[in-house]
Amino acid sequence: MLNDRLNVIPSAPLTISAGYLGYWCDDEVEYQWILYEEDKDAGWIEILNDPRYSKVFSLDPKTLKDNTKYRLELTVLLANGTPSTSVQVFKTAILPRDGSCTITPDTGEAVYTSFELFCFGWFALNETFTYEVQIIGGGDIHFTLYYGLVDKLQLVLPQGNASNGYLSFVKVFVSRSNGATSELDIPVTVCFFFLASLVMALYGVIMVTKLCQVSKKEKILNRLAILKKKRQLPDTV
Repeated sequence: MLNDRLNVIPSAPLTISAGYLGYWCDDEVEYQWILYEEDKDAGWIEILNDPRYSKVFSLDPKTLKDNTKYRLELTVLLANGTPSTSVQVFKTAILPRDGSCTITPDTGEAVYTSFELFCFGWFALNETFTYEVQIIGGGDIHFTLYYGLVDKLQLVLPQGNASNGYLSFVKVFVSRSNGATSELDIPVTVCFFFLASLVMALYGVIMVTKLCQVSKKEKILNRLAILKKKRQLPDTV
């Protein structure tokens, strides 16, 4: 059973467990799960037929669409072939939508530059959004920089990946009060920074500027390389 059949969160994993009480302990029982999605024109369309015959049905985050009605059909097959069917209809919640988040400037220096993150335009009726901001470090480790209700922040960021032109991605999760969450990745170039006195004494002030002088073409190529790795873009991109 679902706790709230009208408010299933599509951005979260979904797990449903079934049990059948009318069989002996040594009887073999199989569970067949079929998931349908409602289409305004075609009616119920089968989108998933789980072949594992497990009593646990699970879906990964983002498998379901938001604001959509689904029909989950469970058929319990006894050892003698007798079927017993149960149906559950549910609807997914509306995710935060139509909004954006920006970081300015899009290039700066680690520890030194104050970056401004601004989230705006997110839609859901009568809703206060919660924002979680993370930076993705080495080994795909996520570090939380902020969690709260403020939509405009000043951030100091660590150095980006030098092998990718110091490019980093700031991940922002925008959540409704019911837990429905949208996320986006914002690219930002964060270069290495020397202390001003050390730079002036050893390399000259110009060195600080040069460390962040990545050409527009280099930025585009670096970001395409990252996106290709994350999204498996074709080589022709």
